[in-house]
Amino acid sequence: MQTFSGLFAEWQLASPPEWTFSPGVGAIPMAVLAVLSRRGLTSPTDIEAYFNPSWDKLEEPLDLPDIDKALTLLHTALHEGRAIYIAGDYDVDGTTAAALLGDFLEEAGHKQYFLHLPDRFTEGYGVSEKAIQQAIEKKYGLFITVDCGTKEGTKLARLERAEIPVIVLDHHEIGPSDQPPPVSAFINPWRSDSAYKNKYLSAGALVLKFLLAYVQKYNFRQERLHQWVQLAALSLLADVMPLLGENRTIVYLGMEALRKVPHPGIAALMEQAGFIPGQLRHARQIVFQLVPRLNAAGRMHHPRYGLFLLHRNTPPEKIKEVAAYLDRLNRHRQGLQEKTLQEALAQIAQAYPGSLQDPQLAPPALVVVGEKWSKGIVGLVAAKLMERFYRPAVVLTHQEGGLLTGSARSPGEVPLFEVLHTHCSPYLEKFGGHARAAGLTLHATQLDAFVEALAQGTQPYLPVRPRHTIDALLSPTELTPALAHWCEKMEPIGPANEAPRFLIEDMSLLSEPFHEGRLIFASNGHWYAAASDLPFSLIKDFLSSRGNGPLRIVASPRLDKRGAVTLRLRDILVGS
Repeated sequence: MQTFSGLFAEWQLASPPEWTFSPGVGAIPMAVLAVLSRRGLTSPTDIEAYFNPSWDKLEEPLDLPDIDKALTLLHTALHEGRAIYIAGDYDVDGTTAAALLGDFLEEAGHKQYFLHLPDRFTEGYGVSEKAIQQAIEKKYGLFITVDCGTKEGTKLARLERAEIPVIVLDHHEIGPSDQPPPVSAFINPWRSDSAYKNKYLSAGALVLKFLLAYVQKYNFRQERLHQWVQLAALSLLADVMPLLGENRTIVYLGMEALRKVPHPGIAALMEQAGFIPGQLRHARQIVFQLVPRLNAAGRMHHPRYGLFLLHRNTPPEKIKEVAAYLDRLNRHRQGLQEKTLQEALAQIAQAYPGSLQDPQLAPPALVVVGEKWSKGIVGLVAAKLMERFYRPAVVLTHQEGGLLTGSARSPGEVPLFEVLHTHCSPYLEKFGGHARAAGLTLHATQLDAFVEALAQGTQPYLPVRPRHTIDALLSPTELTPALAHWCEKMEPIGPANEAPRFLIEDMSLLSEPFHEGRLIFASNGHWYAAASDLPFSLIKDFLSSRGNGPLRIVASPRLDKRGAVTLRLRDILVGS
């Protein structure tokens, strides 16, 4: 496999496609077909389904484990008028999942329910003691967890002993030695006995599939599907789930519904972000403009404000007020995050001199600890450190009782959850998460042992530099509006369905940056504006040492509002 070095990353050229049909027939450019082959789409049926997502292409919801038990429990609770307690999580995924269930219960005319989202600062992650105690004291008839519950069997067993049936709707990974929670119904696609094909549902998407199963089994009349799918799409994007197959279909349908019949709360948040539903073109608009504002509720104050925005019971006159409040919280979060990041970088610079200038001098995994850092922003700071050093980063803050709690983030090459489970679990009080993100708590006395175990577990996976794949070679003459159009049709893009990355040769870079921080590339008399993922200083230093001859670049073609081809510069290749 051919490899290349760039200013930013190491690149390898994908193997040529292996077609199950004769390519070159139809309007799709060959370069785009090559990209699709890298996504595992090598038949006309797969490609048609990819470009034309529809409800009938979703996985069968009745394949979820324990789904029949859960549906029966919910149906019985509705028909007997039992009070239902729903316990979610404080992030966007947990909030959308809780809002979905609340919306469904309202649609069913069931008013006896309570939605509980934990306070990050006083209750912490997962099913809180407060929720358990409330449900027992007030004798609820059914307890449902969303986005939590897989690792909290001890707590949930108390509910079952109190004769309160429990449904766990969770999507977090299950370790090899983890015991299933002792509940009436445990729905998690990661169960070893699960027949469900898509393990990578978010909690919001899992609740959507649960509700679709109810609709299917009981012929439930529902008129809110366009609202439900918007919330599920928001949850998938917020939780950074792979955007292929069913997940991409849900996000596609959610974005389509958002443009046509927008959810009032999401539309109000869009207004705060400076655009309207009709201007929604790219998934990144949701990821970078809406998700942070919605997440600011749980990070800076209480997640109930996010729930107020998404739950159908919120009066219309209050929706704009809540959206404006979330916008203010988000601006405060941005300032606090930057302050904490600078303090974390100062720690790293002191412990590993020169590492800020040369990330290779940093250890295999970074662990920083702050005395008074906010639990609401440690995950964001960990993500910034991971991006800068391209290795796992853990950001911890002190808590009462000699505990440290925080968040971890990891590049895709390092399976974070597996490393924590295999190497670090003896030193942790609790942890949970995914391959790229996790939350954890440990005693301060175990910090040194944890740091050593994390480094040992990370080292075998660690690349010296980021490693990415070039989808195909592309000549400048192929940079046509038709090609960019088909690249745009790959939206929604995201993990596992990234924007196409093409190697384009014989490109010249004009010496000065374009307006709005863009660059201008030229080839064969055509000019292309390019937004850059690279710092201009890095490009300038490279050109000053190399000269201004033709360049080989890695870029993603797009269309601007006027229909002209633009580029997203991913890297500039160096050497021959």
